[in-house]
Amino acid sequence: MKKDKEKSAIDLINKLYLKRTTSGVGIQYDPLTIVEINLLRSLISYDCLDYHIIKAITSIQDIGQINIKRFEDSIKEITRSEKLRDHLTKWKIIIPLEVVLRKRQIKINSITFQLISFKTLKKKHPTEYYAYFKNQKLQTEKIENRKCRYLVVEVNGYSLYNAWKNIEPTFNLLRGLFDFILSYGQWTFFTLPNFRTKVPHPETIFGISSDSKQEFLKFLILKSKPGQLEFKTPQIPGLNKYLNVLKKKPKDNSLLDLISDIFRLYSQAMEEYDLQYGFLKFWQIAERIALSDPCGPSANTIKKRIIYFTNPTPEFDLSPYIERLSTKRNKLVHSGIDEIEESDFNILKSICERAIVWLYTRRMNIKTIHHLELFYTSKDFDQNKIKATLETLTYLNKERKNNSTGPKT
Repeated sequence: MKKDKEKSAIDLINKLYLKRTTSGVGIQYDPLTIVEINLLRSLISYDCLDYHIIKAITSIQDIGQINIKRFEDSIKEITRSEKLRDHLTKWKIIIPLEVVLRKRQIKINSITFQLISFKTLKKKHPTEYYAYFKNQKLQTEKIENRKCRYLVVEVNGYSLYNAWKNIEPTFNLLRGLFDFILSYGQWTFFTLPNFRTKVPHPETIFGISSDSKQEFLKFLILKSKPGQLEFKTPQIPGLNKYLNVLKKKPKDNSLLDLISDIFRLYSQAMEEYDLQYGFLKFWQIAERIALSDPCGPSANTIKKRIIYFTNPTPEFDLSPYIERLSTKRNKLVHSGIDEIEESDFNILKSICERAIVWLYTRRMNIKTIHHLELFYTSKDFDQNKIKATLETLTYLNKERKNNSTGPKT
């Protein structure tokens, strides 16, 4: 760390030390303190959260002896002990599911969710849960009979919140897959403002720890009317085929890894209350499919890749429309000018859904994002260029086998 940054960090540590209290979170917690904590997080070299900084500040014995190395070592010890406790406590998390699905369990991303009725839940688990602060019960929440199904999953975590964060991406992957199957090809009209999701995020989840602690977590979400939807018979085979290929945790950078991430984003896009934010989420899905990243293809290349999934023909070319969508997106993101129409949302949603199916059906041949990038860059090659590319790659492979990195002299 540079000397000026180190001095700034030490100054902030001293300021925060003077704000210690014997009540609450252990430190005077106000807007200025929150800014100072986050500035300190930006100055130190170790990645951590706000409450890690607070714990490190409140554990200082002699402020005169503190330096950056000792402070960062304290942060590391706090996070290390949390990781150790992650493996000591197991939580059984109960999640209300507003979809009727006639299965006893679902395995996805190497995690198994049990599906039970309220009747079964009442027999096997308590229905009363609590919010705690320093081991004091502050609030009680009961699981009511809402005639819905409940997902039950076991996961490690030193707290219910931490256990939930460990399972949350997989839950959103599952929710996105459900929404995709239930909403595929469906357009919405005259619904502003409204939710489009068929699988709303639960307002509350419940947890039972391995040491018999009963807790609940509430989420700051807009309430949506439960749909109580049931998968139709023709939708079941499609659901099962996706569940089958996503049963195990996919390898990093594999095409299934990309598809899993897209379903997670799909759940976020469908639960957006405002049209423009839902549109931006689907644009984000389109960019993921087009392999957009800060060091990746240009904006024009991304648009061309999105256009590919519209299946353009000389008689019906959607390129001008995609260009207009891109302009609307840029106006919204960079200038705050909202020109998004419901038809824009619906068409972009359909393009993304078509692309998801395309990726799924080609997962055996295009196995990784590296294969997909190569496909994008070479799909318009003519036969002569394909032949030349294959010959060059064969030559390069042969050279590498011979441990040669360049022309022989």
